[in-house]
Amino acid sequence: MFGFPIPGTSTSFTLDMKKRTWDANNADIWLIGFRDNTPSNAAAIHLSGRSQDERFGIPFTGGVAPNWTTFAMGEANAVQFEQGVRQRFVSKKGYSNSIEHPATKPFYQVIKITSRDAVGGVKRKFLGLTPGHTCRISARLSTLEMDAAEGEWSVSFHATYNHPDGAELTTEQLCGLAMLPNGSKGAAAGRIALYGPELTTKGTWEERSTGKEWRLLASPDVVLPLGSDTITVWIRCRGVGSFGIDWVKIEDLH
Repeated sequence: MFGFPIPGTSTSFTLDMKKRTWDANNADIWLIGFRDNTPSNAAAIHLSGRSQDERFGIPFTGGVAPNWTTFAMGEANAVQFEQGVRQRFVSKKGYSNSIEHPATKPFYQVIKITSRDAVGGVKRKFLGLTPGHTCRISARLSTLEMDAAEGEWSVSFHATYNHPDGAELTTEQLCGLAMLPNGSKGAAAGRIALYGPELTTKGTWEERSTGKEWRLLASPDVVLPLGSDTITVWIRCRGVGSFGIDWVKIEDLH
């Protein structure tokens, strides 16, 4: 385990592989900010060759998982965010990461909707990707206790590349009301997975991915256009209930 101080104005950092023994096929990278010597919560990613995924047990801040931010539309405070707890995180390898599968992560993200007129969820970006490359996106979702819910509801997982100018996706885009950078628009734009009253995870966690057929449905992998090096992923929830996501992964397929 080792670390480096980085100026707060930095936007990138390069690790010289020739100066340090470092296994890029099994590495955990953490980033912690400091203000007046007070540390922030950590953001982290697990690196394995040409893929990176969220394989860690860091407690949430304000009910939101590290690396993620929230979005909401509709009635004020009708979209709430909580840290779900699966089990205590106990490392058996000292400082190394004992989480080897998403199911062993202690925490998961819960999005709770309390008004049928509200919509919201969580989003995150993957930065510094290679323009022109094809990326596969995977996530684990759960409809938790929604099998017993009444009324209409839906939870969906989406992904798209960002515009080359680096602009953040707007709440209208994340909610399916405005065109995405790839030109698609509507509820199905960028969609990888969809659940509702007619299809639930039955209280379990299901992995969904681009580029793989699932129940005769398939979502294409994301191709980064020239000039774009960022992909945004998000989970969108509608209807009264609680929904979960506990893991996401991106793989560069070249």
